[in-house]
Amino acid sequence: MSFSTMKIMEDEYVLLRHEGPLTIDELYAGRIEARDLLEKNGWKRLLVDLSRASIGVRLIELFTFTVSHTATFPEYLVIAVVGIQENYQDAVFAETVSSNRGLRMKVFHNFDRAKAWLMVS
Repeated sequence: MSFSTMKIMEDEYVLLRHEGPLTIDELYAGRIEARDLLEKNGWKRLLVDLSRASIGVRLIELFTFTVSHTATFPEYLVIAVVGIQENYQDAVFAETVSSNRGLRMKVFHNFDRAKAWLMVS
């Protein structure tokens, strides 16, 4: 498993961090684990850190995964994503797909900026 989830109690959000080679199955598994933590705590903010991941996911898989966010997460959820340079355009594509489906998701290069946006959203 190349991901971990953790509750950040003081700021009431879930951090989902992917590291190393990343498959589509790990994206789905990480999302389910994060969703369960969010629901258990009644929180509405998710920070996804991909900055240490090597993404081996095709664009069509990413599209299908992103479209399915609306079936997995409640509409009030806010998601900040820290992308990686080599796949940053794919992350921006996922942001657009999410936005088009009514989900609030924004992609950043920097962890601190992503967290700051998440805290005011």
